[in-house]
Amino acid sequence: WMKSESEGASGGTEGAKGRFPNLKNKSIWLLIAAAALGLVALLLPSPPSGTLTAPGMETAVSTAGSGTDAIRLQLAQELEGVLAAVEGAGKVQVSITLASEGERVYARNSQEDVRRTVEYDSNGGERDITEDSRQSEVALASGAALLQEHKPPVISGVLVLADGAADVRMQEQLTDLTATLLGISPHCVRVAARSGSE
Repeated sequence: WMKSESEGASGGTEGAKGRFPNLKNKSIWLLIAAAALGLVALLLPSPPSGTLTAPGMETAVSTAGSGTDAIRLQLAQELEGVLAAVEGAGKVQVSITLASEGERVYARNSQEDVRRTVEYDSNGGERDITEDSRQSEVALASGAALLQEHKPPVISGVLVLADGAADVRMQEQLTDLTATLLGISPHCVRVAARSGSE
């Protein structure tokens, strides 16, 4: 069995020599091809450094810390605009605390190769060898990382200060609206009257 494989391998080598009479030329072509692939890899756009991490082998997660304040302020401004339009609310200020700014999960190309070999020795012993190799890389589409899922920010608490919040009914209304708009539980929202409001 082993003899026939080695004969097949040598036959393949002879066929290659027939097609490439000069082995040196083949080496030169391989070097040129490798250099061309290297240049193509350098020219392809890559995701910004520091944004991709691979906690497991299946996903790459981006959580840039500098965006937390921008996200928090944008949410607060949008909520202030909506709540200030409620009749009787008056001037409104909102402060939001984020537990997480969200995350981006990028698709990955994964490949798994399992090889199993059974060896027998002359004494009748048997040895079973299993080799398992895995490779994973971020999937690209048009040269950019392929976004699989974008998880929204996780809000842990909201403070709403409003001129009209001295009225208990207004506090309840603002609490319900805030919880509904942000998709959070009402117990995460606190509404209080602004300083100087009547």
